[in-house]
Amino acid sequence: METKHWIVEGINQWEQLRGGFNWYTMTFIQIEFEKELMAHGYEFIFIILGLGFRVRYNTDKSLKQFDEWGDEALEARLKKLSI
Repeated sequence: METKHWIVEGINQWEQLRGGFNWYTMTFIQIEFEKELMAHGYEFIFIILGLGFRVRYNTDKSLKQFDEWGDEALEARLKKLSI
């Protein structure tokens, strides 16, 4: 599960042109801010001509929620294996 408050991710959509994929996606302009109520985090995405970045801040409440979800998933897997 996620344990960091800050996550920064670079975005480079130009790499797909060399990858031999069967689709191509290019974002010309994207500016987005999200307050995520379910996971209690904040996210900002900025892309121009296929290059950009994503910054996410996880609050303490976020990290606690991720731990709970991880525990629930583990319990479900163990229950499934014990049947």
